[in-house]
Amino acid sequence: MCKIRAHAPGISLEVHPLFTEDMESDLRMQRYDLIIDMTQSGRSMLKSEVLYGEQVKVVCASNHPRLGSDLTVEAYFTEEHVALAQWQVRGSMITAEHLPQMANRNIVVRVPTAMEMLPIIACSEIIGVLPTSIINTFAGMYDVRVLPFPFEESVFSLSAIWHPSRTTEAGHRWLRQQLFEVVSELGLTTSIDQP
Repeated sequence: MCKIRAHAPGISLEVHPLFTEDMESDLRMQRYDLIIDMTQSGRSMLKSEVLYGEQVKVVCASNHPRLGSDLTVEAYFTEEHVALAQWQVRGSMITAEHLPQMANRNIVVRVPTAMEMLPIIACSEIIGVLPTSIINTFAGMYDVRVLPFPFEESVFSLSAIWHPSRTTEAGHRWLRQQLFEVVSELGLTTSIDQP
């Protein structure tokens, strides 16, 4: 917001959680100017550009009785999961669309933000998957342990997504440019922890 206010002090922004079941319709009807979400795979008429990629990790209670310092794929699927999801139909942050095996999880709790995930994880045997930036920012507030994501693919990207009718619109181009400049200034390129 500081960057936008410096360049355009009369502009105000509205930021909403992603509460939509039909991204294409909401963007076409201009209910949203743009959406930031996990990069969509598959065919879509929407335009998108990757903002950055981030590594995910598994979080469990520090005293979890079955999980040690490492996590196998088999153990991952044996546990109950809390998932980040705004809509039941969207499934979770990482879906079978991203990794086919995710359809095998036993999701027992769905929550709208990461802030609801961590207290559930800390006081139960339920595990969850979160981006490293969220873990680094908030995990110290809870008695949790971080484990490697037990799949080869552990970096997922977030994209700016918009309707193609807005691509050449001057104000929309400016907004996208500001967003990408902020991401660049924050150093949010693909974030992968080194072993």
